[in-house]
Amino acid sequence: MKKTIIALTLVLPIFQAGATDLVLSSEKATTLASQAVAIAKQEGFNVAATVVDSKGAVLAVVRGDDASGVTPKTTYKKAYTAIATQQNTSDFLAAVHKEGHEYLNRFVLSTLPEGQDNIILLGGGVLIKDKGTIIGAIGVGGAPGGHIDDSIAQKAMLAVGI
Repeated sequence: MKKTIIALTLVLPIFQAGATDLVLSSEKATTLASQAVAIAKQEGFNVAATVVDSKGAVLAVVRGDDASGVTPKTTYKKAYTAIATQQNTSDFLAAVHKEGHEYLNRFVLSTLPEGQDNIILLGGGVLIKDKGTIIGAIGVGGAPGGHIDDSIAQKAMLAVGI
């Protein structure tokens, strides 16, 4: 009996620690979005950043003081598209260019019930993963090009330890 209890005592904390690692908190999301806006400002860009959870629900939105008023909506769509496609939006965009409109049509038709009006074909939506599991996404927008938005998102994730 003691061996069983000891084994459970050793296994349970490991399981609990792993389970909590797979959740993106609103606090961490806000820090991440704020970091993206700060990095962009240092690089001379006025952006907004939106962080969503693994189901596409908004956890945080931060708009830089001089960022366009439409950037929060666009950044949400970037983050949502990354979650919906299970890939960074730049990769999705590349696949659409390579595979043609049939690829896009198959995807849009498969997402009709969930909100295809939130799909956007722009770079700047980057998945957030924990141990290979998607736990959310960040959308950055406002820089002059999706590749720059991608870079800002990646730098922000590194800065906050994601």
